[in-house]
Amino acid sequence: MLCALGLALAATPTFGQIPSDPADPRACLALTTEAERLACYDQAFGRETVLTAPATDTPQALAPSLLDRRWELLPESKLGTFGMRAYQPVYVLPFVASREANQTPDSPTPGRTVTSDEGLTRTEVEFQLSLKTKAWQGVFGQTGDLWLAYTQSSRWQLYNSELSRPFRESNYDPEILL
Repeated sequence: MLCALGLALAATPTFGQIPSDPADPRACLALTTEAERLACYDQAFGRETVLTAPATDTPQALAPSLLDRRWELLPESKLGTFGMRAYQPVYVLPFVASREANQTPDSPTPGRTVTSDEGLTRTEVEFQLSLKTKAWQGVFGQTGDLWLAYTQSSRWQLYNSELSRPFRESNYDPEILL
């Protein structure tokens, strides 16, 4: 019995050693390309139909990335000009509360600094609108696109009926991107 155990251990690959038997799926670990590894696993597990990926390294054979979907980098992903698309996050937060509203906002513009309490409420609505559009496709022949973008973020005192619901703050961010 001890002899049989010794023979079994001698036939078993040691830890970290990759077996050379093509029927053993661990043999596939030594292959370097994904297509070869997939074919090896298919063969080891007895799959009759072996599917292989296209043998090309061109960007057209790859699935479009998130970056390509957002900025239309590949020729086949171009959607033309002046189609509105989302840019930064677009959201509406119907109830935003702050611990302390700035009751005396100031400005570097002369005569625009508030000296008395404005009566702003702690609760307000916050929203952001952000869009982009491609204005010029193919600035440098087949490459380079010119984009126009606009983002506006506002804090609105919607629940402050005493002050006629003013906008407490609005930030505008127009952009040109190449």
